[in-house]
Amino acid sequence: MKIEFNLEPDNTHSALSFDVVYRGLLTEELYWADLIPALGSYMVRWQDSYREPVHCDTFEDAKRHVIDNYLIHTPHINGKQFRI
Repeated sequence: MKIEFNLEPDNTHSALSFDVVYRGLLTEELYWADLIPALGSYMVRWQDSYREPVHCDTFEDAKRHVIDNYLIHTPHINGKQFRI
């Protein structure tokens, strides 16, 4: 699954997937996590475990953490879902 990291106006990045099949349905957008700058490092806040952030040393480490671990998390579904 392709995950894109979009820069938001508040200087955070959102980990999103667009137009993907998720749980048997074509989904417009999946919102996986936020990557937030925090005291010289980055925090990854998953949508399904928002109160348990993961701290990473760099933005690249945070991106790698999301790419390596997204399968064990449940994203927030934005947009519509369609049967395929």
